Amino acid sequence: MEIEKLKSHQELFKSLDMNIIHSKGQHQYRVELSKGNHLLGNIVRRGRPLMFRSLEGVKQTLRLIGAKRAYLIQEEQNQRSGRTRLTL
Repeated sequence: MEIEKLKSHQELFKSLDMNIIHSKGQHQYRVELSKGNHLLGNIVRRGRPLMFRSLEGVKQTLRLIGAKRAYLIQEEQNQRSGRTRLTL
């Protein structure tokens, strides 16, 4: 979903989960959107997934668009482990 659309639709945050995916060893973060068990895709800008170099950069961007919480998920070789709730 385009980041600009998220900025203008604040009510979406109440029904979506923001999953911050950290690829172990790559020092990159991206944000996936899901609703329940259904993956909706990454937050994108101009059709390309937003990638971040730091967790703080992700949190700052999510705060700017109005998100209040997110979940941090570690990913290693396409295997995910753990889900830590973050308050933004």
